[in-house]
Amino acid sequence: MVGFPGETKETAEQTIQLALRLNPDTVQFYPVMVYPGTEAYDDYCDKGWIETHDFRDWLTPEGLHNCVVRNDAFTPADLVQWCDDARRRFYLRPSYFAYKLKQIVTHPELAHRTAKAAVTFFRYLISGSRV
Repeated sequence: MVGFPGETKETAEQTIQLALRLNPDTVQFYPVMVYPGTEAYDDYCDKGWIETHDFRDWLTPEGLHNCVVRNDAFTPADLVQWCDDARRRFYLRPSYFAYKLKQIVTHPELAHRTAKAAVTFFRYLISGSRV
């Protein structure tokens, strides 16, 4: 997650660099989400980092979480953009494509599932998220 208090563009970059070094099979990058009734929500409210208290705005028209938080370094749009960019940097690497190809060659039973997932996932990678 990205967007915690004290997080900067530099520390967020360290997060993606760590993911690239560790090279796991999958990663997820999402803006932090703070919920009413939690200490984090109270902290973000005290700092003025919650963009709206109208909970209808906390969801996209598709019913997904909408980014409504900020910190000193990131606006909600910045957080969403950073996460989209981080996913692209991780998944659109030639080395990741080579890894998945090797996985399919060594485990042919994964080919159909990987291809089906790739079609859906690449559409999302290209279009990105919406704020």
